[in-house]
Amino acid sequence: MKKNKAKTHKSTAKRFKITGSGKVTRVSRSNRKQRFARNTNSKPSNSDTKKLPLARVESNKVKKLLHK
Repeated sequence: MKKNKAKTHKSTAKRFKITGSGKVTRVSRSNRKQRFARNTNSKPSNSDTKKLPLARVESNKVKKLLHK
């Protein structure tokens, strides 16, 4: 979230996911387009997601945007 800050729910939902344990994960850039293609499985596999170390303030912002 350094250069392109996610300011809306839609843009945040495309880039980040919150795991069951509450950690924020980022969908890798190469698989983002494939995830939203029509005839593919939209469920990302473990190789599609990367753990993104975020500052607590930033992860709280992402969580607020996704919970709206």
